[in-house]
Amino acid sequence: MKTDSLIEAINGIKDDYVTEYDPTESAGIGSGKVISMDSKRSKGAKGGISMKKIHVILIAAVVCLLAGTAAFAAISARNRQEVNMFNAHDVNVEQTVEDGKVPEGEGKLGEVPVYAENDLLYYTEGYELNRDFSFWYNQNAHMTYTGRILKAYPDPAIRERADNTLYFVYDTDTGYRLYLFFTKENDLQDPIGFPVVLKELLSHKDFESLKVGDTISDVAGIDPVAEVYRKKIIEIWNLQPKGAASQAAKGYPCTSIHYLKDGILKIEYEMTEERELIIKNIVFSEDYKLTDVRGNTIDYRIVDGDLPK
Repeated sequence: MKTDSLIEAINGIKDDYVTEYDPTESAGIGSGKVISMDSKRSKGAKGGISMKKIHVILIAAVVCLLAGTAAFAAISARNRQEVNMFNAHDVNVEQTVEDGKVPEGEGKLGEVPVYAENDLLYYTEGYELNRDFSFWYNQNAHMTYTGRILKAYPDPAIRERADNTLYFVYDTDTGYRLYLFFTKENDLQDPIGFPVVLKELLSHKDFESLKVGDTISDVAGIDPVAEVYRKKIIEIWNLQPKGAASQAAKGYPCTSIHYLKDGILKIEYEMTEERELIIKNIVFSEDYKLTDVRGNTIDYRIVDGDLPK
């Protein structure tokens, strides 16, 4: 039963039966002696439904509604599709973007698909949350990572921006929104910069208490997105201190990205021998632009209407 239909049915039960109690003769906590029952459906008939039974019906209906909503969310969430070195080429990236894009200023973003959190944030295909995409630059020149992404996660909402760039938008079944950025300057072959994960839109002032030496858990106490990064690095990747130090030396430290109301925040971490992530550097940009490892300026600005409500 749809939500509105269920609510209508519940309201019908309340409207159909009006019960009068005698408070002087209580039969127990929250109940009293029924001295009259007026049913619009069977007015004048003997008997009826007691208030206790009505309460049970209402409670059962609410439980069914909640369970049904959760089940619907679980069923409606998509899973990552299988991708290999052959079928990634099945996707016509240019045509897919042309068919699905909504140019900035020309309307509302299309429907945002919902994917399982594990598939979209942790066990990903074609991108990694903790990586500036420069990490893969020229590592696999014959393959388009954009094709892999579209094969694994079909039907993204696509926003085209005026500066010859665009971004894909996906939602998780747990309330996170993911943005992947692209530019036509590389013929849309690969993403650019970092993916951006957003759940709650915060301000830079919310992070003002953070300082070098604080932990990623301190960051997560402000923005839950930091916990997604921590889980990805520590639990999913199982990254060790030696590996983290090696990648940092190449320009790819453990990083969390925070999209804010008034700019974008990049926090870089170093890993202790106890595998704790400690803040090493904090970069804030009011114009939503950050420089990648290869020296390119990436604009992470998101159209206001495309932000989660």
